Amino acid sequence: MKEDSRVILNARTQAWLTRIAALGRPEYDDFATERERRLVESAQLSDGFVGALPGGITVREHRVGDGLLVREVRGQAADGPLPAYLLLHGGAFWHGSATESVNMVIAANRALQAGVAVFLADYRLAPEFPCPAAIDDTIEVLRWLQQEAGTLDLDPSRLLLGGISAGANIATAAAARVTGEGLIAGLILEVPAVDLRPDGSWDERFAAINGLDSTEDMTRLYAGGLPADHPDISPVLVDVTAF
Repeated sequence: MKEDSRVILNARTQAWLTRIAALGRPEYDDFATERERRLVESAQLSDGFVGALPGGITVREHRVGDGLLVREVRGQAADGPLPAYLLLHGGAFWHGSATESVNMVIAANRALQAGVAVFLADYRLAPEFPCPAAIDDTIEVLRWLQQEAGTLDLDPSRLLLGGISAGANIATAAAARVTGEGLIAGLILEVPAVDLRPDGSWDERFAAINGLDSTEDMTRLYAGGLPADHPDISPVLVDVTAF
């Protein structure tokens, strides 16, 4: 029996993609300019699909290391020390931001619903900063959260790391790097793009959703010369269960 390789999308996802098509995506050769355009597009989409930023939250900005922006979101009524959740945004490794509207709404809702302090890291993006820059940034923020837990009113024994799509790839690779250090208590991976091999699970069917022609394009931008079967590029190949 032939395997059915179609991607089945629910009505809400189809509406999201229809709205993106209506907004239009022009050809580009300048990644920085296209990132800015996509942030505007994201704000337009956010209003119609994820809603406004909820009330009852406190937002703070931190600078880590050489100036890496980390945005903190927590409920105003939450009593600390709180669990910490470092959430890495998606964006095919080359776009997206910690300050993006949709990411802020996601962080705020999770902070309120789960009673955690959510931290969004503005990790460096490809192709200007290929792998392992984003992984290094993630580990730097994790260690900062552990070191500053008292000042930030956090419980260092309940530090979670997670990501969405490309962010889940980066989170998994970072977790593999710090396995055995006891740095994180768990991983939360959403639609994880953790297998970028040509015959892997994240194949040509999904490339267009990320604004690229193929998975090979995404890997080429991010890999920095590393092969697709390197554990930093396809972290599905490593065991991260020991933390």
